Amino acid sequence: MSEKPESYYLKFRLGEQIILVSLDSVYLILPIAQLQNIPQQHSALAGILNYHGQAVPVYHLYELLEASKVAYDLDTPIILCSLSSQCIGLFVSEVMEVCDVNEQLIQQPPKTWAYVKGIIKNETSSAWVLDLEQLLHWPQPCLERAHE
Repeated sequence: MSEKPESYYLKFRLGEQIILVSLDSVYLILPIAQLQNIPQQHSALAGILNYHGQAVPVYHLYELLEASKVAYDLDTPIILCSLSSQCIGLFVSEVMEVCDVNEQLIQQPPKTWAYVKGIIKNETSSAWVLDLEQLLHWPQPCLERAHE
């Protein structure tokens, strides 16, 4: 009997969309926090979070994905992600759970979405599996201006 490869993912909502990111890249989940505004930056960059003396850029994930605007409230979480080049924060609507996913269930995404590793579908819903490294290196005008 062969083992089916499984990986752990953080499952969250962004508006109505369900999204998964590899648990390997998730550092911490924080409650909404006060951010330092950076003048003349693109609106995708929400601001800078001072996390134990480290300046962490926090992004509006909906803008990075060019999705519909998402409203925030006092329960809005920030997911801190540790990527190869830096630590970043992402505003999301709701953190749902940590789940194990059979990698064989992840379907190939449209080629136009380099930052989507795959899509998981069942009879009632679907979820995107994001590649955060690709998302931050995706040639987007909003990120190019945010990092100038």
